[in-house]
Amino acid sequence: MSTTDPHYREAAAAQAAMAEFYGSVWRPRPGERVRCPKAFGGGYQEGTVFGLDANVNRIGRKDVWLIDTPEGRLALYLDELERV
Repeated sequence: MSTTDPHYREAAAAQAAMAEFYGSVWRPRPGERVRCPKAFGGGYQEGTVFGLDANVNRIGRKDVWLIDTPEGRLALYLDELERV
């Protein structure tokens, strides 16, 4: 694609903005506070990251994070967690 093409410049600007917005992939650290779905009922709750679930076979699967919450220890995927 030519750099004189206005579509190229628009695509390059969008790519730069996405990199700035998303940045690198976040990996929770043990002891970090997160927001996660409640185990029972609707809504969200805060919890503390315990660590990765060592009992899960991660070959071709997502990592499962153990989160200590008031409802007990939950096993959740990264896309279910939000930094507090």
